Amino acid sequence: PIQFHTGEGGGSRIDFKTLSPIHMVPFLKDKRVLNRVKIVLLHGGHPHEEDTSFLVSQFENVYTDFSAMFYLAGVKGRERMAALLERAPLSKVMYGSDGVMFPEVWWFAHDWFRIQLTGLLNGLVENQYMTAARARKAARMFLYDNAMNCYTKLSSRLCQRQPK
Repeated sequence: PIQFHTGEGGGSRIDFKTLSPIHMVPFLKDKRVLNRVKIVLLHGGHPHEEDTSFLVSQFENVYTDFSAMFYLAGVKGRERMAALLERAPLSKVMYGSDGVMFPEVWWFAHDWFRIQLTGLLNGLVENQYMTAARARKAARMFLYDNAMNCYTKLSSRLCQRQPK
């Protein structure tokens, strides 16, 4: 898979005019990319999770992760995570720590993500958007299964559908 940094960034090179991953649509539709290579939109496009959710739902080869939004969004972390799940299939969203520079960030990100994810899924169960069993399955998908499925060779079924 090819990973693209989406959403907020650091340093002096951030371009606020093109912050949303929705600007990637022409690239994603390109016949050399469309259903030929897996694309991972890192950071869920934060703060444009709705746009990322739409892209992940519309393009079979596009995936994303939760990195950035669950701890950079502050008090709205769960809200931003829920926005990412608005349209995106549960099978195409995965955990990402965005842990850089210091080992403590990896530890913090992992623990804080589990706290945020538990709160989000418990809320979805309480509001009857999903069953407790489905929430447990979704948690496993986000934390393990989806990454294992994404970071493997593109299935032959997907490659066969691509026009020559």
